[in-house]
Amino acid sequence: MKMYLVKLDFFEVCDNERMFTDSKEYVIVEKSESRVVEKFIKFNNALLMSVTQYDLFTEPKKIKFIMSAYNVN
Repeated sequence: MKMYLVKLDFFEVCDNERMFTDSKEYVIVEKSESRVVEKFIKFNNALLMSVTQYDLFTEPKKIKFIMSAYNVN
């Protein structure tokens, strides 16, 4: 699984011209970038501006930790 940051720019159509009104960012966890694009391409009043991919670590990692104490009198 990967985490994606998706930026959408919303617009309104006035006199056959697009007027951008708002910009929003969404965070989504998905298997592939194509599935993310499929979900956000359905917006009729928004343009998909960017999709940034981040690795998401879902498997636990084992870390070996050793601590020793000395008593000095």
